[in-house]
Amino acid sequence: IDDEIVVDRLLSSPVSGKEDPRSITLTDHNRIRSSLRDLAPLVTEIVDHHEDSGHHSSVTVESGRRSIAFDGGKATVASTCTLVTELLLDDQTSGGKGNKIDGSLGLLLLGVILLDSVNMIPAAGKGTDRDERAISTLGERTDWAQISVLSPSIADA
Repeated sequence: IDDEIVVDRLLSSPVSGKEDPRSITLTDHNRIRSSLRDLAPLVTEIVDHHEDSGHHSSVTVESGRRSIAFDGGKATVASTCTLVTELLLDDQTSGGKGNKIDGSLGLLLLGVILLDSVNMIPAAGKGTDRDERAISTLGERTDWAQISVLSPSIADA
């Protein structure tokens, strides 16, 4: 249902005579799906780890808004969440090194990186040094105490 609400809001036209405030960041894909192609002009950022399709050429690497971790025929990270973590940490570093990451956000990012990297098991051949650094940094910088206060324990589930 939430996806439908977001898409409905994106599809609604902006107020006439005002700058269009809508924008789309593509994550884990670097081309908007064909059913949403009318929204392609709203794509302002791409964060992905698949081969670059070359679409959305107005979003450039030089602008810092096109981050595609794919080189030499393979992904250079197992998870787009590794890239999101890197972006989050870069943003926090510029705003104050050492800030804690929200517990829920840290848990979500860490869980997806571990899932996509098959728990960093070497035999799976998925995890990279970048994924390892993201996992380590999330472990250090996430405010885990916040999770225990706001979320029920997994043991209680």
